[in-house]
Amino acid sequence: MSFIIDAHIHIFPDRFCPQTVQFMAAENPDVGLVPLTDGSALQAAESLKANNIDYGVMMPIVTNPKSQHNVNDYAAEVQNQYPSIFAFGSVHPLAPDWESELNRIVELGLHGIKIHPDYQGIFLDDTCMFPVFESISSIGLPVMVHTGFDPHSPNVVHASPAMVKKIATAFPKMTLVAAHMGAFAYDENMPIDYYDDCKNLWFDNAIAPRTMTPEKLKILVDHYGAERIMFGTDSPWSEGKIDLAFLNQTGLSFNDREQILWKTASKVYGLL
Repeated sequence: MSFIIDAHIHIFPDRFCPQTVQFMAAENPDVGLVPLTDGSALQAAESLKANNIDYGVMMPIVTNPKSQHNVNDYAAEVQNQYPSIFAFGSVHPLAPDWESELNRIVELGLHGIKIHPDYQGIFLDDTCMFPVFESISSIGLPVMVHTGFDPHSPNVVHASPAMVKKIATAFPKMTLVAAHMGAFAYDENMPIDYYDDCKNLWFDNAIAPRTMTPEKLKILVDHYGAERIMFGTDSPWSEGKIDLAFLNQTGLSFNDREQILWKTASKVYGLL
């Protein structure tokens, strides 16, 4: 049986939609972000269905140390209400209760931890992150991190390839997923084998149609293996039909496409 899993979508509470996505789009107009949903759970679920995507994985972000509880409660609420949506949780390293919140994320049945250094006002390799990653490693949840450029802080890279490599090396027992193909798109001089030593590192290809050619993605898939790469759109900033069309242009084999479209995410995130 085959599925399609969008392993990287964003959803916001109804009371903040659509103002949140409109604000994010206007924050850096030169990037040209155009939201394709209003950011709500309802429209996310409708978009998945309209684009023939079976499941989506919600990636919430705790942007304020005081908001951990609310963010994770809402993620669990969405996961419980919408059969087509799985959810991650998130913690903020500056929150005094981040460690107990990690345990609560497990109790809520969420599937991993999302870290977005740009929106959390940290660098991925800040010392405050090390005890967080140590605890996550002990719990056994996967961690998905934004990597490379972000419109929110266009002049500062908060999760560079060097930082990703440093964290992957420092915490070899932690399952680390580098969003946006580990920032390969943002440095043409970055060697393809840069992450070869990071055996605990996986990737998603969210926003690949905006950031790289199909040929470049195929080179990365061929090098790292489809079993380390998962399909994602970064909805509401893209949608299934756009990213599926892009994937079709790569010339990947049927088996590699199946692996990327659902098998990797299902295994790494424990979904199906």
